Amino acid sequence: MRIFFLFVVLVLIIVFFPKCSSMDTEDVLEKRGLHTDIEFASYIQQFEKYSKIDTSSVPVSFGKLKKGVAGTCYQITIEGVVDIAYIEINKRYWGKMSEKQKIQLIFHEFGHCVLDRDHVDWQTPNECPSSFMHDCVISNYCLGKYFNVYLKEMFLMKEGL
Repeated sequence: MRIFFLFVVLVLIIVFFPKCSSMDTEDVLEKRGLHTDIEFASYIQQFEKYSKIDTSSVPVSFGKLKKGVAGTCYQITIEGVVDIAYIEINKRYWGKMSEKQKIQLIFHEFGHCVLDRDHVDWQTPNECPSSFMHDCVISNYCLGKYFNVYLKEMFLMKEGL
C-alpha cells in the first residue's frame, strides 16, 4: 500500500508540476531576437576568410549603445565557459565610418567574442595604434598606412598575406 501511495504521489508531481528544460544556443538567441543584420555580411565573411573560423553562432546587429561606444561584444558564460556571444554595433557611428573602419570595428569585436583577445593599447612610433584590438576606432590615416600589418597581427599571419 505504501509503495502504491508513493507511486501516485510521484505521478502527480510529474504531471502537475512544471518541468525545467534546456535550450540550445540558437534557441536562446532567437528568443532574444538576436540575429545577424545583412549589413554586416561582407565584413563577417572577411573575418571568416582571415580567421578560418565559422562565426555563425555569434550574431551581429545594430543595438542601442552608450555614447562613445561604437561596438560591444556580449558574452554569457556558464561555469567559466562562453555559452552565448553576440555583437551589437552603434548605428549612428557605423554610418559615419569608412569601409576600413567598419572592417576594423567588426574584426575588433570578433577579436573579443571569437578569438578571446583583450585590448592592445600600445602604439607605433608615429602614434598609430599597433593592433585592430586598440580600444578605439582607428583613424583612416593609420588604417591606410598599417592595414596589412594590423591583419597580420590580428591573425598571426606570415609574410605574403
